[in-house]
Parts: sequence; structure tokens; C-alpha cells
Amino acid sequence: MKTFGMWSAMAGAALAITACATPYQNMGMLGGVEAHPISDDTIQIVAKGNAYTETSTIQRYALRKAAEETLAHGYDYFAVVNGSDDSRRGSAGSAFGGRGWLFGSSWEMLKPGDILLVKMLHGPQPDPLPPNVYRAQSVEVSMTTGAYVPKAPKP
Repeated sequence: MKTFGMWSAMAGAALAITACATPYQNMGMLGGVEAHPISDDTIQIVAKGNAYTETSTIQRYALRKAAEETLAHGYDYFAVVNGSDDSRRGSAGSAFGGRGWLFGSSWEMLKPGDILLVKMLHGPQPDPLPPNVYRAQSVEVSMTTGAYVPKAPKP
């Protein structure tokens, strides 16, 4: 009986750890985001989530990281040059058994992922901004506070 209790506690702890959606964080066991430099003004953003994270959340994490990196490198805006879906599909299951009986189940899951190739830019911003070009400050404020930041007026 002690063995069953130990396994139950371990299974419960594992479930508690994995039952949470991926927070915005550096890449870790539950996923997260990371930036890889390609050149002085180009970066690759990788964002991955666990099965409890919405695909749209991972897409927002990737844009937020692109904005943070753009500002940290002294640029004002960025263009998403290329993007690809890096989601992974899998299945999981569980089984319980006893003396002469066995019960089990399985389910499909999606672990969302996104990879962006980002070109960081500064200088005069085109107005209106072309598709896939973002003002880094606006994106960062919007992603961290949820507030919409209106377009800056023309000088």
C-alpha cells in the first residue's frame, strides 16, 4: 500500500506541474520563448507551449519577445519576415489496474509552437506600416498591459 501512495503522490505532483498553461518566460520545461541572433539586425524567435496553452497565446508571446528584443537592440520597429508553425501533436494516456481488471484512456494533444524570423529596423517609419511590420513600443505595451496604443501622430 505504501508503494501505491508514493506513486499516487508522484503522479499528482507531475499532474500539478503540467496542468498549468505555459507562462511568458524564458524557455523551460513548460515551454516559453527565446531569441537567437542571426545577424546584427535579424533574430529568430522561438515560442513553445504545453498542451494547456492556446495557440494564440504562443503567437502573442512570440510578438512580445520580438518587440522586447527590438527595443533592447536599440531599434524602433520590426518586420516579421517569415513565420512558421512549430506545433507538435501527440497523445497521452493513463491506465489503472487491479486484481484481474484494467482501465485505461488516451487523448490527443497539441503543443503549440511558433518560429518567427524578425528584421529589426529604425529610422523613418513608413505610414501606414506595411503588413507584418510592428512598432516595438506599441507591441510591448499592448502585450504587457493589454492596452491598445494608438498610432503616433505624424511629425
